[in-house]
Amino acid sequence: MRAWIALGVVAALARAAAAEPAARTPRATLAPTATRAIHAPTGWLLPSGQLQLGLGVSHRRAPAGQLALGIGGVGELELALDDRLIACVACDDGRAEVDLFARAAAFRVGVASSPRRRWRAGAVLGLRRTIATRALVAGGRGAPLDAAALHLVAAARWGGLELHGGGELHDARHADARLPRAGARAVRPLVALAWAPPPYPRTTMLVDLSWSPERRAPGPRLGWLLGWGVRYQALSWGAIELVVRQRAEQSLGDATVLVQVTGAVALGQR
Repeated sequence: MRAWIALGVVAALARAAAAEPAARTPRATLAPTATRAIHAPTGWLLPSGQLQLGLGVSHRRAPAGQLALGIGGVGELELALDDRLIACVACDDGRAEVDLFARAAAFRVGVASSPRRRWRAGAVLGLRRTIATRALVAGGRGAPLDAAALHLVAAARWGGLELHGGGELHDARHADARLPRAGARAVRPLVALAWAPPPYPRTTMLVDLSWSPERRAPGPRLGWLLGWGVRYQALSWGAIELVVRQRAEQSLGDATVLVQVTGAVALGQR
């Protein structure tokens, strides 16, 4: 039911955006740089000296947050808290998950053409690793779930349409159990699509597909995450987004609804 309500709210935001007057400034000056679609990383990096802070919460009252800094236009550092990492050690119904509240750090490097052009292309290589997660007891031992992912993403934009695609190499371990790492079993595709109607550059429709480790008996495995929603550029320095996240083996009624606000500031500039 919550997912259907969220879909109605997303549709209402889209209708409201249709009444939004066309922006008088170029799109490149409006939004904080989107280094992720919903969960999938994008092919863009933060501009040099730009500091971004994002705070959010799900309808299950799980908090989320990101703090990121652009370095020299070719690098980016990020600290994050999110609810993507889950565990289900002894599930009778298959969906009794435990949120691990993962704290993670990431470093990304990349190149891209100027954001002020109508067309744009870029590529990013990044590494993300958990710093701490909630400890789990499985197999008679208590231990945190450690997870890491190396991603390579290419991006292209023409007008208000953006496409991001690439791959991610995962590793995860809980006590003595480890994610299978043989060949393609640990590699998964990433894809994201963002569309901002040219007359309404402050509104962006989003959809993406990404992956996240899950702790299940007898050990960690990868599960897909499908997200869709709307991001609205409410202020010149901040945006709000409403998204729905669907997990593998999960019905639409069990989907997670998330709201997040993101703001950006250029350090050393007024």
